[in-house]
Amino acid sequence: MQVMRERATTFSLAARFLPPAMRRDVGAIYAFFRMVDDAADRPGDRSPVEILEQLARWEVEIAGEAPPSPSVAPVLRVSARYDVPRALLSMVIEGARRDVEGQHIETMDDLRSYSLLVAGSVGMVMAHVLGAASRPALSAAAELGIAMQLTNVARDVGEDMAQGRCYLPAGLLTAAGTARQDLVEGRVTAGFVQVMQAVVGEARASYRRGISGIGYLPSEVRPSILIAARLYAAILEEIEQKDYDVFSTRACLSAARRRDLVLAALLGAAHGDSQAEFDSAVS
Repeated sequence: MQVMRERATTFSLAARFLPPAMRRDVGAIYAFFRMVDDAADRPGDRSPVEILEQLARWEVEIAGEAPPSPSVAPVLRVSARYDVPRALLSMVIEGARRDVEGQHIETMDDLRSYSLLVAGSVGMVMAHVLGAASRPALSAAAELGIAMQLTNVARDVGEDMAQGRCYLPAGLLTAAGTARQDLVEGRVTAGFVQVMQAVVGEARASYRRGISGIGYLPSEVRPSILIAARLYAAILEEIEQKDYDVFSTRACLSAARRRDLVLAALLGAAHGDSQAEFDSAVS
């Protein structure tokens, strides 16, 4: 859980409401996904070739074609315990590979496909661990992961541009009359706002589809998922309140706002009206 505590405040808070044994397993899963993500986003002095080689080694280990390294072994043990398909673990490696190779996102469908790789996969793995592995449950879990990634995309435009990456669909930017240089220079143009509104709207639609699957989960784990979803969805509200200026400061929640959202999610789960509470919150 140390990695989770240090690097993911929202998920760490939500995980506190899971049963202890399950919380440890979720920590192992998160550590793996964080490691792969960091390989692409925090390369240090490693070259792209070296990073791609590392990703390939992990992929071979995940496939069972080589003995697992100490960094991969824990997630494989947890995956075996919950019958998690290893292909789900490989998805995030493919997403990281695309980042390193310099992918081009042209349409919203492209963005959703990428989000499925890097975050929908996390949702589906979590669904297995939490005890909901039916096809509808996995579909909802993937949507929730996609929603969270779309939230990241909207929040982190400036940070991503500093790394030479743009996840906003190029076709939408062109149609809105927004140039890449506008993003480099942090200009909040009318066209930029239009594209951001499209991404935020897509995220909200995915949150609704994702949270509709809450009923597939055992009752004891629902509060945790509701908390994570509600806290992350609230970032969209912060972006809107900043008039989509995601360049000057990072959209984040105050401690008081986080507390209120956690209490609301807990009450919604306790009274069985979590869907209505969530729909009202993201409308």
